[in-house]
Amino acid sequence: MNNFEAFNKIKEEYEKELASFGEATILVDKENKIIFLSQETKSLLLDEGAESLLIGKKLTSVIKATTSQGTSGVPIDENTRPSLEATMVAETVTQIYYLSPINSPEKILVSSTATPIILSGEVAGAIIIFKKM
Repeated sequence: MNNFEAFNKIKEEYEKELASFGEATILVDKENKIIFLSQETKSLLLDEGAESLLIGKKLTSVIKATTSQGTSGVPIDENTRPSLEATMVAETVTQIYYLSPINSPEKILVSSTATPIILSGEVAGAIIIFKKM
């Protein structure tokens, strides 16, 4: 079984637990592609029924993050977003920034904590938990 298959097996086994966190939670693989979105994430960032548009897409390409709320907010570099940084350094990473819901000009201040998922000694992905500030 390769890491992708193992990662999906873990996702399937723990999907109920992931959904019960009560926080906006996203699971990504090591390429930063979205595997799972909790109901809280969907409520925070998506229009109804838009989940299928995100599964399998790179998190950093579909959910935008900036340093400030106004239109002058500087986009956060993809390589310094917690989800990607956690998979690169194999450590938990926390940041505070603004997220833009899909198809909305609104920006939401969040604290984001990404923790790498290690399988067979290698980083297979990350779990990201967003808390609205």
